[in-house]
Amino acid sequence: MEKPDLKQIFSNENSYLIPSYLDFKTKQYLLKVWQEQKLSEHVFLTSSGTTSGSLIKTYALSKKALKANAQAVNEFLNVQNGDSWLCSLPYFHVGGLSIYFRAKLSSSAVYLYDQKWNPHLFLEYLSSNQITYCSVVPTQLFDLVKNNLCPPIFLKGVFVGGDFLNESLKKTAIDLGWPLIQTYGMTETCSQIASSYTQDVDKNFLKVLPIHKLSCEANSKDYRISSPSLYSAQINIDPKKESYVRTDATETFLLPDLIEMKSFDDNLYIKPMGRKGDEVKIKGRLFSFLDLKNSIEQILLDLSLYQYAAVVLDHDSRQGKILVILLEKSMHSKKHDLDQQIKSVFPGLRDNIQIKLVERIKRTFLGKIKTDQ
Repeated sequence: MEKPDLKQIFSNENSYLIPSYLDFKTKQYLLKVWQEQKLSEHVFLTSSGTTSGSLIKTYALSKKALKANAQAVNEFLNVQNGDSWLCSLPYFHVGGLSIYFRAKLSSSAVYLYDQKWNPHLFLEYLSSNQITYCSVVPTQLFDLVKNNLCPPIFLKGVFVGGDFLNESLKKTAIDLGWPLIQTYGMTETCSQIASSYTQDVDKNFLKVLPIHKLSCEANSKDYRISSPSLYSAQINIDPKKESYVRTDATETFLLPDLIEMKSFDDNLYIKPMGRKGDEVKIKGRLFSFLDLKNSIEQILLDLSLYQYAAVVLDHDSRQGKILVILLEKSMHSKKHDLDQQIKSVFPGLRDNIQIKLVERIKRTFLGKIKTDQ
């Protein structure tokens, strides 16, 4: 993993963070488009959901906005100058970049972790460098839990990102002492919107960072956010057609997710409930995709298939929305057991849950499931 040019990133000049996995011609066109924008003291980067597809979603984030979000997270965590961050995320997406901004503002250290994943070596690295904050994806947390590994005593927080975290896995990790931090955020807000230590979470409600203001639109379930850490512009780029569309941000941003909101002790809390449109309607009933996914992943955990499978939404011409369990072919011998468990737990939904064998589960380096499989 490459190290960022921190001197340039923290300068008053624009910074252009192009993903290393893009081909040369695409990189050149992205840079050309970004340099044409009449913005100063900004970081230009791609969305964490961007792969090598034709349309690339990119953003212009002001360095002032990035600092605002980083400072809010530092205050939530009470980060000290003696703390240290383990960065296992690429700096050219906001998840990794935000770590460097938090460290800069708190005068704390950043250790770059780019070794091949091994739970025992990871724990050894945490211990030898006295890391206080780190990030893992759910499959990595599963490996730590499966090996019954406990965290070093000086570890203060573990951000779990990339994908949905199963409730059972979460509980087991907490019982082993892992100080998990649940977060909700996005590129459009320069990283985090809400955060809570998992053991302090009340029914999955997360505390909104004080810099953000949320409001519900009249007669709807849509929420808008206003914040000093909002993006400046979204630039969707099509390198093949050599064209792009820029959309400047307004004073508020419409959240793409379903959320519940409540107030308590002068603080605002939200419960993220998945993307709008991800609800599954089966036989007239509306089901939450995240609730169904949580139940299916419990079956996968019970059958020791968690690391070899993934649950995604798909569309069937006859059934409409369906859930697909992607199962690696190496686990073909357990397909029957999985099918029987699905029939037992979801007797009325079996036609809407399919099992598909794949060579391997394709994930981005941020742990997100790729859709093209």
